[in-house]
Amino acid sequence: MVSRTKELEEIFESFYALRQKAAFKKMTAASCPQIANSQWLALAVIARTDKATIKDVHTALGITSSAATQLVNELVSKKYVLRKTNIKDRRALALELSPTAKKFFKTMRVNAIKNLAQSFSALNDEEFALYIKLTRKILKR
Repeated sequence: MVSRTKELEEIFESFYALRQKAAFKKMTAASCPQIANSQWLALAVIARTDKATIKDVHTALGITSSAATQLVNELVSKKYVLRKTNIKDRRALALELSPTAKKFFKTMRVNAIKNLAQSFSALNDEEFALYIKLTRKILKR
């Protein structure tokens, strides 16, 4: 089998390039919170997990639980995250996005889809369908 290292490096780099193309560049500073990348990542974890916990944040980001707690505390103080008692375990806190943060994420998602649509317009319908099929196969969906 031929070595795929060079091609895998190219794929790896293309993931970053696609992520950059999906970025919400068109949002203005006034409409977008000025927070650190680590805080955006924590918000993303909380956004995709119904009733997220500190453990979810520290596991997903690969940081200590104390660092995750500090990160979440900052987001709570900025009113982007709400802490609620976890119904399943009253000792644990459930984290969820505030209405303000939900609005940012909705806007970001709409802009990301628009930006990706523009990038993928380089493919015809058949190529796009093949791309989706191959992506699903690789991710085993």
